[in-house]
Amino acid sequence: MSYKLRVGEIVANSLYIAWNKKEVFLKAISFPILFLVLIGALWNVYSENIGIYIGFLAFFVYGVSFSLFAVTCHRLILVRNSDTYRGFNFRVGIRELKFLGMVILVYGIVQFLEGIPITIAVNINDSFYFTDEEDRYYWISLLLSVPALYVLGRLSLVFPATAIDRKVSLKWSWVVTRGNGWRMFIIVGLFPWLLTLAVWLLWRENATVLEKTTLSIASYFGLAIEVFLLSLTYREFESYHSGES
Repeated sequence: MSYKLRVGEIVANSLYIAWNKKEVFLKAISFPILFLVLIGALWNVYSENIGIYIGFLAFFVYGVSFSLFAVTCHRLILVRNSDTYRGFNFRVGIRELKFLGMVILVYGIVQFLEGIPITIAVNINDSFYFTDEEDRYYWISLLLSVPALYVLGRLSLVFPATAIDRKVSLKWSWVVTRGNGWRMFIIVGLFPWLLTLAVWLLWRENATVLEKTTLSIASYFGLAIEVFLLSLTYREFESYHSGES
C-alpha cells in the first residue's frame, strides 16, 4: 500500500513551528525579505526608465535574492543546528545558483503548461482574454491553471532537496510523489492561493506606500510559511522511504 501524505498534519505543523520558533525565523529571514521588498519597490519606480540589459540584470539579482531567501527557509527546517543563526550573512554560492536554476526550469514548465489551455480558450472565444468582466476571467484562468499546478506539486520536491545539497532530478520528484499528486497540489497550489487571498483581501485601492510595503512584507512571510510547509513535506517523504529501505 502506497504512502498517503498527511496534509492536514503537515500544514498544522508548519504553522506551529513558524510560531514556536518565530524569533529564530525572523532573525534569519527578515533581512532577505526586506531586500526583496526593496528590489520590488525599485523595480516599480524605475522599470519604465531602464533598458533591457539593466532589466535582465535586475531580474537576475531578484532571482538570486529569492533563492537565498528560499534556501535559508528550507535549511532552517531540514538542517540540524540551523537554528543557530545569529544574523543573516548575505553570501551567494553554488547552492543558491543551483536552486535558482531549478526554479527557472520548473516554473518554465509550469508556465508553458498554464499557457496551453489559456491559448486554446482564447482561440475558441476571443472575448475570454479581452473581457471586461475581470472576476470571470480570474476564476476561469484559475481553473485552467489546475493541471499545471498539479505538475508543480509533483515536481516541487526538487526545491528542498537542492537546498540541502542533494543531487536529484525532476523524474525523481515525480516518482516519489506518485499516488500523492492531489495532496501535493493542496500543498503547493491550494494552500499558497489561500494565503495570497488572505493578503489580497487586505488590499485596497489608493493604498499608501506604507500599506503597500506592509502587505508586501506580509506576502513574503506567508511565502516563508509555504516554504516551511514544503520542507516538512519533503521530510515526510524522506522518512517514509528511509523506513522502507
